[in-house]
Amino acid sequence: RNRPSVIMWSLCNEVLCEGFNAVTAQKLKPIVQELDPQGQRPVTAAMNGGYGTAFQDVLDVMGVNYHIDQYDRLHSGHPNQP
Repeated sequence: RNRPSVIMWSLCNEVLCEGFNAVTAQKLKPIVQELDPQGQRPVTAAMNGGYGTAFQDVLDVMGVNYHIDQYDRLHSGHPNQP
């Protein structure tokens, strides 16, 4: 009865994101998309810093942990990125 759903794929979470950069994300994103049976789920990362970098530009959805005060600034810099 329980039907869990995958709505997006995450490349990393918080501390693990600190070792990531745009080059790493650009290598992993196509692999994730290829392995996705639907081939259309967005790619995200739950970041706790490193905002405004090229890594963020690779993501379809920007994950911001803890920094509520950054939401408006980040969104205004990337208005088409949820």
